[in-house]
Amino acid sequence: TPKDMVNELILTRLRRIEGLDISHIEANFPDWQKSHAININKFKKNGWLTVQNNFIILSTEGRLMADHISSEFMIE
Repeated sequence: TPKDMVNELILTRLRRIEGLDISHIEANFPDWQKSHAININKFKKNGWLTVQNNFIILSTEGRLMADHISSEFMIE
């Protein structure tokens, strides 16, 4: 299903050096970034990630929290 494909993208791409391309998620779920803005901002304040050129990129500390971050970004 599209939901499963997006969740798989979140799990695998978030951990990559180049990060997670938000546009790949929003191709199927257009409001994903807006609906996850609180968590994105919280994780940015914690120093766990940055958003650059529409990519979510984990910091070194964020990589240690990747499972938690991924679970917060999943589509239910």
